[in-house]
Amino acid sequence: MKGPGLILAIVACAFWANAQVQTSEGALKETLITLEKQSWVAWQKRDGNFFQGFLSDDHVELGTGGAATKAQVVAFVSSPICVVKSYKVDKFKLTVFDANTALLNYWAEQDTTCNGNAVPSPAWVSSLYVRRGERWLNALYQQTPTPKQNGSGGSNPPEAQPADVASIEGIIKSAFKIMSGTAGESRDWTRFRSLFKPSAQFIIAPKGPDGSINFTVRSIDEFISSSSEWLSKNSLYEAEVYRVTEQYGHLAHAFSTYASREKPGASQPSARGISSFQLVHDGKRWWIVNWFWLGERPNLPIPPNYLPRN
Repeated sequence: MKGPGLILAIVACAFWANAQVQTSEGALKETLITLEKQSWVAWQKRDGNFFQGFLSDDHVELGTGGAATKAQVVAFVSSPICVVKSYKVDKFKLTVFDANTALLNYWAEQDTTCNGNAVPSPAWVSSLYVRRGERWLNALYQQTPTPKQNGSGGSNPPEAQPADVASIEGIIKSAFKIMSGTAGESRDWTRFRSLFKPSAQFIIAPKGPDGSINFTVRSIDEFISSSSEWLSKNSLYEAEVYRVTEQYGHLAHAFSTYASREKPGASQPSARGISSFQLVHDGKRWWIVNWFWLGERPNLPIPPNYLPRN
C-alpha cells in the first residue's frame, strides 16, 4: 500500500511538471507576440529586410489575391504601394501543436491604403510559426476580414447618394460605373459599399474543363481588396447593355447583361457576361443583397433573350 508520503510526492511532481509546461508556453507566447508586433512595425516602416529574416524560406501568405511566397511578400512590403497610418493588435491566443510548431491568433485593426484603396479592417489573423534550429520563423500568415459592428450587432454601411438607390436601374448602373476607370485610377469604394447590404456576397462559379463548377464566394471587403489589386494594373469600362427584371413586392431579381471594354467607346467589348442581382427595397431605398455573375464563353454564348433587340 502506498503511503501518504509517496502520494504527496507524486502530486508535487505532477504539479511541478504542469507549472513548468505553463511557464514554458507562457514564455513562448510572449516571444511570438513580440515577433508579431515587430513585424507590424516593419510593415509600417516598409522594412523588407526584417521580413527577410522573419519569414521561413517556405513561407506562404494567403490573401484574396491567392498565395504569396516569401520573395513576393518581401518585395511588396518594401515597395511604396501601401501607406500604414496606424494599427492596433490585441486578443492574442496561442496554440502549441508540438515542440517546433505553434499558432498565434489575434485581432488586428489598421488604417492602411494600398494604391489609394483601403485595406479591409478589422481582421482576425492566423500566424503560424515553426522552429528552425534555435529560431522561430513565420511559415504561414492569413487575415480574415470581419465587418465592424455597431451597437445593434449589425454593420453600418455608408450613406448612399439618393439617385444611386432610388431605382433598380440606378443602383445597378452605379455599381458598374464605380468599377469603371483606367488602370491605377482610384475607385470610390465608399460609394460602392453604400449600394450593398453589409452581408452581401459576390459570387462567381465558372465551369471547369471537366464540367465541375468552381465556386468563389467573397464578402464585400474581400471583393474590394481583390478588385483593387486587379484594377491597379488593368483598365476596365463596364456597363449594362440589357436587363430582365422580375419583382414581387419588395423583392427583385435582375439578369443584367454587361459588356466590358479596356477603353471607353471601343467599338467591340473585350468581354461580356450576365450578372444576377438579388435586390430588396426596405421602404426607403433599394439594396443589392447578392451579386452573382458568369462570363460569356465560346461554348456558352449569351441567349438572344438576354441581349438588346436591335
